[in-house]
Amino acid sequence: SFIPRFPFESEIISLIRNDGDFSVYFIYKIPYKMLVFERKEETFNAGFRVTVEILDQDSKLVARDIKDSKVIVDNFEATNDLNLFLQDFLSFKLKPGEYKISTLISDMNSTGELRLEPKQLNLEEEKDKIVQHPLVVNSNEIICDGERAFILANSGGNVPFSSDKFHLVIPVTDTSIKNIDVIIESN
Repeated sequence: SFIPRFPFESEIISLIRNDGDFSVYFIYKIPYKMLVFERKEETFNAGFRVTVEILDQDSKLVARDIKDSKVIVDNFEATNDLNLFLQDFLSFKLKPGEYKISTLISDMNSTGELRLEPKQLNLEEEKDKIVQHPLVVNSNEIICDGERAFILANSGGNVPFSSDKFHLVIPVTDTSIKNIDVIIESN
């Protein structure tokens, strides 16, 4: 089995929709250092596939999505740079209920695979929450493929310990709420 050289980070974020269902996002971050690159003329290319399956309480498949991604860099040093990564997400629409989320990461340039430990998701408990899962976003704006983008900094469920500035986005289901108090505790 494939043993990664650097951790794969993922996080599941669920937000209740107006229709009572949930938008569920599987957010992931793959460091370039974890991928196998092949040299092609003047560039180094890597590819990987993320497969996410969502099963209900009876272990029946409810949803599946697959995303293939490619990474192309101009120099070998970038393939080992600890600061370079690809961040993306898969989105699902689910009804309230209990689910198990299974994930498989496949390297396209090797036979390497990484199967993540299945994660439990209970959307029944989430449906009555007024304050939803907070998001920590890097305050630096980036341009990706010509589009304004942002880096989700709390991937993997961890808030970064850094001198950089971040924005805290806290979704609420009650639009009459104008202010909330936030307490951040750290061990």
